[in-house]
Amino acid sequence: MQQLYIYLRIFFDVGRIDAQATAIILHAVGTIPIVIIGAGYFLNSSVNFKDIKDQGSSQNEEI
Repeated sequence: MQQLYIYLRIFFDVGRIDAQATAIILHAVGTIPIVIIGAGYFLNSSVNFKDIKDQGSSQNEEI
């Protein structure tokens, strides 16, 4: 995200606020759909939070 901010500032003479806003929006556009898709797969799978918690506690006991 910082690279986009620097690129916009240097090459396009964009203001600091506009460059930061653009970088944040583009980061959100790339991240939010992946999180939603992952949450959908998680909810449709047979895995639940209790299984994940149980697996985590069993791994801690092995160490």
